[in-house]
Amino acid sequence: MAELPTVPIRAGVRPHVLVVDDSDSLRAMLLAYLRDQPLSLAAVGTAAEALRAIDYQRPDVILLDMQLPDAQGLTLFDSMRRHAPHSAIVVITAFGSVGLAVDATQAGAVDFIEKPVTRERLMQSMRNALQRVLLEQRIQRVAGEIAGAGLHGLLGASQAMRDAIRSLRAAAASSAPLLLLGEPGSGARLAVRAVHREGPRAARSLVAVACRAAGAAGRLDAALSGDTLGTLALHDVDALPEPAQDRLLAALEQPRGDWRLVACSTLEASALSGPLRAELVHRLHVVPVILPPLRWREDDVLVLARHFMAIDAAAEGKRFDGFDPGAVTALQRHQWPGNVAELRNAMRQVAALFDGGTVGAADLPAGLRDARDGGGAGIEPLWMVEQRAIRAAIAACGGDHATAAARLQVSVEEMERRLLQPDPKH
Repeated sequence: MAELPTVPIRAGVRPHVLVVDDSDSLRAMLLAYLRDQPLSLAAVGTAAEALRAIDYQRPDVILLDMQLPDAQGLTLFDSMRRHAPHSAIVVITAFGSVGLAVDATQAGAVDFIEKPVTRERLMQSMRNALQRVLLEQRIQRVAGEIAGAGLHGLLGASQAMRDAIRSLRAAAASSAPLLLLGEPGSGARLAVRAVHREGPRAARSLVAVACRAAGAAGRLDAALSGDTLGTLALHDVDALPEPAQDRLLAALEQPRGDWRLVACSTLEASALSGPLRAELVHRLHVVPVILPPLRWREDDVLVLARHFMAIDAAAEGKRFDGFDPGAVTALQRHQWPGNVAELRNAMRQVAALFDGGTVGAADLPAGLRDARDGGGAGIEPLWMVEQRAIRAAIAACGGDHATAAARLQVSVEEMERRLLQPDPKH
């Protein structure tokens, strides 16, 4: 089994790992497992000691027993998250407490390990945690480089899209599995191509497998058996047949050649453990990136509409001078349940049918020009107000979902579920 990454998270400094467990024997065993790795190690036995250790030297990874003498359960986990929001937390749980560990994972833990802890399972979890930390550090370094900039066709000036592009650009340079989560039409295929072209394997093949299609298992096997594979993209990975899941797990454990996996799903991350084996979910959930639905991207609707219309009008040989106020209002009011794909198709339809010049509300498809705001002027549905508040909190916290959720006093999972919840009318 491969050992842990040797690249330091900060120049000249080894990744720092804090073991928090009240059992002297378990602390000693975990330290023994990790002692020959390129890590800085520390261990404590209580929550109070852990908080002091975090204040003294912020750990990159925390191995946390959920049952300590002075704090237990999610109260303990939430306390650790508040004091070390940028640390990757791996939960250690006793047999029979898996439900609690799952709750912690949904609240932001990178992974959980059941006792008795084996070295193999610990090393797997540590690799995932350190890869996550390394990528988050890279995201911070490139944060100022891409504000408002596109990425191989991915466009957006909204905070939600800048966050997604920043994460994709950082992830492209990695070999860690990438998990793309987003509603249908939110740009997963474009994101896959962008990550492939931006990464070091751009000269090798990009192979996409539609896991819901007949013959998906055969196409997966052919891709993994080839000699030129650079990026393997699995669309609707939650539909991957069980035998193919075994084949993929084996290929991830002992990779043949230089390739990386990009898995895509329209499900939330917490729902993947139903259709997929737990071991595969652990391997996929290393670098999750949410592709924001268009309703999160109010600032981008007009930017994208103008961009698409300029392309399509030119292809039709027509002049495009912009949108009149009525068309602007209709475009901004629509909730875009089909996301960017719906907007793209709408602009194709407009370009094909209008006479050229300025696009008015009457030139838009009926579903757009007939949209109503559902109430008096200035009144928004409650779900839209809630989503606006959540997006504002994420932006105020520099894109850090964990910190934003803590300040909103909800779990990360609940916050993201409310963001992903579509307009009830659709």
